[in-house]
Amino acid sequence: MIVIGAEWCAACKSLKQALSSKEIGFTYMDADENPEVIREFNIKSLPTTLIKSESGTVVVIGNKVDKIIEALKG
Repeated sequence: MIVIGAEWCAACKSLKQALSSKEIGFTYMDADENPEVIREFNIKSLPTTLIKSESGTVVVIGNKVDKIIEALKG
């Protein structure tokens, strides 16, 4: 799972903290430092979480911890 955010983004910081407190493993990628990823995945909003599974990639936009947990289970 990859969480794409930015240091200046309050929602990104909140999501990062919430996932860490639930001990959910993820990779955090700073959008400002990785513009090629923003272009590749056509990311328009931060935070954006990419969850890869056998059935494809689930994209969760925003600080939606419950949706992320649901996507991880499913």
